Amino acid sequence: MSGVWLKSYRRMTVILVVLFLLVSFFGTTGSFPFRNMGTYLSIFACIYWTMIMRKRIIQREPRRYLSVIGNLILVLYVLREIRFVYFPSTTVFSRLLWYCYYIPLIGVPLYSLFAAQTVGNTKTGETNLVKTLLKGICAVFILGFLTNDFHQQAFRFASLEEPENYSRGWLYTLALGWIVLFMAGSFLLLLYRARTSFHISKTWLPLLILALVAGLLLPGIFSTRSLVDILGVNLHFQDLFAFGILFFWEACIQIGLIPSNTMYEDIFEESVGDAQIVDKNKNVIYATSEATEVSKEDMSRASSKGTMISDTIRLHKEPISGGYVLWTEDMTPVQELNEELMDLAGQISEENVILQKENELQTQKAEYEIENELYDKLAADLQAKTKQIETLIDVDMEKGNRYLQNLRIACVYCAYLKRRANLFLLTQQNPVVPVLEVQLSVRESLEYLKLLKVQSASHVYGDGELSGEDALELYDTFELLLEKLLPFLETCLVTVNGEERGGLQIAAALKEEKVPGGIGSLTKRLEMPGLSTEWDEGTLFLRWRKEAEA
Repeated sequence: MSGVWLKSYRRMTVILVVLFLLVSFFGTTGSFPFRNMGTYLSIFACIYWTMIMRKRIIQREPRRYLSVIGNLILVLYVLREIRFVYFPSTTVFSRLLWYCYYIPLIGVPLYSLFAAQTVGNTKTGETNLVKTLLKGICAVFILGFLTNDFHQQAFRFASLEEPENYSRGWLYTLALGWIVLFMAGSFLLLLYRARTSFHISKTWLPLLILALVAGLLLPGIFSTRSLVDILGVNLHFQDLFAFGILFFWEACIQIGLIPSNTMYEDIFEESVGDAQIVDKNKNVIYATSEATEVSKEDMSRASSKGTMISDTIRLHKEPISGGYVLWTEDMTPVQELNEELMDLAGQISEENVILQKENELQTQKAEYEIENELYDKLAADLQAKTKQIETLIDVDMEKGNRYLQNLRIACVYCAYLKRRANLFLLTQQNPVVPVLEVQLSVRESLEYLKLLKVQSASHVYGDGELSGEDALELYDTFELLLEKLLPFLETCLVTVNGEERGGLQIAAALKEEKVPGGIGSLTKRLEMPGLSTEWDEGTLFLRWRKEAEA
């Protein structure tokens, strides 16, 4: 996790550090073109950090308060620039601008506390009495600094004409206490709201920043020289305060004390799986470490239902904003299951083969417990049909025509066995089945009617999906009706309806003279819930639809 963390935030950290070092180098003095260059760099740092922060913070309220903090720091530097450039230090306007510094200096800690209080709070736009009271105290502080010329409780001057010679009063000390108390309170409140132990383990970073800034500035309370002045660093109180605030909040964002929407690309790249995100031109933007290289032609052919790009790999594609997400699926297990089922259907007439397969499945039970459960359930569903096939082929081969006719009918039943098993496995993998799968099963069953010299065709109505239970019942109903019509059938047209819970329409031309008891007797034998019949000039029309549950 730490590698991802460092990679994601390296750019912002480097930019802030470089700007801070440049500001410490240039300071607030110098000759053209570097005069006040430090102030300009600080202004750029405030604007850049605020703009990037607004794109990274997820929650609205903390984002709004952090924007206020960035703007207040920006106001601090604008006031300092105006004071140094346009007003001599001995004028009342210069002194008033100096007092105005304390609008952002006192306001930033207050809004830092507000930002920390709203992190993780789902109630947006909430106001309370405490916030109003704190804002009132902040306003009193600011008013005290702005009116210092009248009472001199913040700064005491021997003479207003010589403002450089001053001492600090109790109001200044109280303001510094306000800053220290509220910044420490903000950090503790963020720590209290930490979401995971990972974020707590990284809290040394913002704590270290607060300690460094306090260590550099607090000695100035007791003397006219701060630790920065003693060390000879070309920095001012405002620079340390501003960059200390920016570094503090950036550290809180980076370690996760404030939820942000960064690192998603790193999470995708580090995730396990075979997936990739491409743009509209099929250029890969993000890919997992296990992603398979796919050609642009294969990307174009892919669909949400999947497209085979090799013997065992199926490629899926879904549109997203600006491009597509693609992932692959290994079809080897499904193909192996289908092959096993086809082998079983082809050798189902030999009892010894069935017993051998059952023994093999028993030996693999410990490793393939789920697969065995599916096979058992499948065998139970198809047991009756298996016995019908055995009865058909259990005829003396010397009875020529009858034996061949029974083999043809057995082929129709075997097709049903295979497709019914395939549908069953699909329903175990997914609760819904495309209606096209049912139509493909019907079409394969109809193909084997050619052995009985029956012409047939099928098509599907609707392209929706059916529940697994409805799909199996639809195919079972088709097979039941087909078997009852098979001895008299000449042609057969089947329509599979995929709307709602599914339905069937069968138009069957019959050899009426071969129907025992006539068409009326046949329709009575066909009666079942949801089925309607109609006889019209040699064609029997059957319409079946699954009845809605009560």
